[in-house]
Amino acid sequence: MKKILLYLMLLIVASATTFAQDSRPALPQGNPFPSLSSMKGVETVFLGKAMLKLAGSMNIGVPDIGNIIDSIDCLGVYEISSKRAGEEAEKQVTSFAKEHSLEIMMSTHEDDESMTMYGLPEEDGTLRMILLINQEENETDIIYINGRISPSEISKIANLN
Repeated sequence: MKKILLYLMLLIVASATTFAQDSRPALPQGNPFPSLSSMKGVETVFLGKAMLKLAGSMNIGVPDIGNIIDSIDCLGVYEISSKRAGEEAEKQVTSFAKEHSLEIMMSTHEDDESMTMYGLPEEDGTLRMILLINQEENETDIIYINGRISPSEISKIANLN
């Protein structure tokens, strides 16, 4: 998890220098990988705008959490412990990234672990979407964030720990 936060911090620098393409297909407002949710060995959490808005209005002791959450339209987290489901997840993420013209913001590989972070940068330096897939030998994790996320909000998210 610490590596993911480090990658999010590095994304701040990358988002300031990258620009999006003009014509892109619309991003889904719902679960982008519904078939993964029904596979054995897959745990998912998906939060839509209404739930995020409710969570943002709660006093949970985190400064500016409402402002951060207001910028997010939906959030999905997938934890995959099945090798077969992990392979299917990788195919679906790659296909989704290609279909929606996502850019590889960062990619790392070390021993049996790899991480790829896709993004959809806007001309004003914000990100329209973040899609992260982290693969280890026996586990795959996916984080999907759809919204308009500024570099300062990414920094706040990374500093929540």
